[in-house]
Amino acid sequence: MTVKEKTPLPMQANASMGRDIGLDGLRGFGALIVVFWHTAVVFFPTAAFGIAVPETSHWQMVFYNSPAWVLLSGSFAVNLFFVISGYVLTIRYFRAPDLPGMIRRILGRWPRLAIPAAMSTICVFLFFLLLPGYRDAELLPAAKATGSFALHPTGLGTLKIDLEGLLDNLFWRPWFLPPDFAELYNGVLWTMYIELTGS
Repeated sequence: MTVKEKTPLPMQANASMGRDIGLDGLRGFGALIVVFWHTAVVFFPTAAFGIAVPETSHWQMVFYNSPAWVLLSGSFAVNLFFVISGYVLTIRYFRAPDLPGMIRRILGRWPRLAIPAAMSTICVFLFFLLLPGYRDAELLPAAKATGSFALHPTGLGTLKIDLEGLLDNLFWRPWFLPPDFAELYNGVLWTMYIELTGS
């Protein structure tokens, strides 16, 4: 075999596994945006939300109003993931129609999403149960340091930290109801409803 014949092999192996390097690159790009977004929410809230707080620097508002803000837009990244998920779920079907296989893939999404979501929900539940003072936004160090009260769900102080609330957040609310930050233990899980039902 010549060198020329050997070089296509990784691409051929990749194609046979059904991987799309371009989509993987888009996922990586979206993941970076999410990291930047959460960093901005904590340390640069005006750049993230466009809401002035006493500690705001002028450059944050300039950045928020510029086209470059898309590089910090968590909403853009999340929607990018939804579009990619919907595409990946359906493209196999159109290439080789297999309705039972597609149904299995769709139903298989719930456990893959539910297990890490459940772990984070249980951690939040235990945290608030053991340290109830942190449910008061005044005591959240990051919120106090930056002036960003978008760091916590709207109803943080009124969340029901009991077995009923835990079960609701584990099996019902994030999956089957439109996002309501006043009721979610982990506000990041607002995406689960759209990820499960939309894509």
